[in-house]
Amino acid sequence: MLFPFVPFAPGVPPVNRNAFNSNIPPVPPATSDSASVISGAATQNQWGVFDQSGASVLDPDSVFALDDFNHEFVLSTFPIEEGSFSTYNKVAKPFEARLVFNKGGSLADRSTFMDTLESVVQDTNLYVLSTPERAYQPVNIPRYRLRRRAEAGFQLISVEVTVQEIRVATSPAFSNTQDPTAQTSNTTGAVQPAAPTGAQVAQAQGAISPEGVGTLTIGPPAP
Repeated sequence: MLFPFVPFAPGVPPVNRNAFNSNIPPVPPATSDSASVISGAATQNQWGVFDQSGASVLDPDSVFALDDFNHEFVLSTFPIEEGSFSTYNKVAKPFEARLVFNKGGSLADRSTFMDTLESVVQDTNLYVLSTPERAYQPVNIPRYRLRRRAEAGFQLISVEVTVQEIRVATSPAFSNTQDPTAQTSNTTGAVQPAAPTGAQVAQAQGAISPEGVGTLTIGPPAP
């Protein structure tokens, strides 16, 4: 019994053939540039999460979905007379997105993928969320959800990864600043008591007027 004719073509999974029909030649490409199109699609992976050098952080077999990309701007309002409100500002909140990655292959491949994901979700590195239309950066992966479904096969891992925008604070810059070493030092702490010197005693005694020294009389003043 012969196996059905399955051509050797891009995108067609390999099928075992017996000795009677194993020499079927591959189907010629429909267009002359199909080889370059196939190679370009395989090498230009624009979906996923990448580091700052352009290397893929995770290595899934496919990106199943990009769900709930949320980029929100908050409008601030304040009350005015007669119960009305006025809008005075608009602030962008950090965006969030959820990607669903699928990973199959051998047990070792799936274990490596999960180990990498577990280490990435714990780090504080900055990454790039890349789509065919544009790249969103910088982002970090704060959480993920793992799903295993019987209808998809337990050998297929479906992971929902959440990426969140990271706002990086800029370093403050100052101009025309003074050198702190040029300022005189002032002692504002507690001063310990010490015995006065002879010069200090003489200066204190000379500051006291002789008229200020006398006896204290108690009673009505003399007529």
